Amino acid sequence: MRYGDFAGIRDRRRAEPSYVKRDDGKALIYPGKDTYLYAETESGKSWLAALGVVQCVKDHVPVMVVDFEEGDEIEYGIRLLDLGLTEVEITDRARFRYFMVDCKCTVEVMAEAEDMGAQVVIYEGMSVAYDVYGLQVKENDSATAFRRMLVKPHLIAGRSVLTTDHVVKDRDSRGRYA
Repeated sequence: MRYGDFAGIRDRRRAEPSYVKRDDGKALIYPGKDTYLYAETESGKSWLAALGVVQCVKDHVPVMVVDFEEGDEIEYGIRLLDLGLTEVEITDRARFRYFMVDCKCTVEVMAEAEDMGAQVVIYEGMSVAYDVYGLQVKENDSATAFRRMLVKPHLIAGRSVLTTDHVVKDRDSRGRYA
């Protein structure tokens, strides 16, 4: 539990977005906040996240990717090279770490983020993470549990979190999003 500090609140402002910048220089991700990117399969979600990784590494902002999907270091590494990173930058563990996950690893992920001083954490494949953690994609409580277990600890530590996932494939079943 944390107490809210309202001292000087009238003069305080939220931080501006800082990460994953558009061509016009405007950023999309707020420091210390979570952002969710939902889109159809093969629509470029992972490319956008990888672009954010490249920008963070180039700006010396420590970034960590936790990949629950079918990605691997070859695919992801080539993507980062194609987007402008060097092999030296990709292997600089002070600025970038990539994990392929197929088991519960919350404690290990938090320890790695702390160890490297991560400022941005990217979770690729929220639906697969749900399965790994025994959560149900169609249950609202699962979204809350996912956020509580995997996202909130990073936010408390002041990290930004970007989570990607697919929209429901059946357009008629999507509801109000996408």
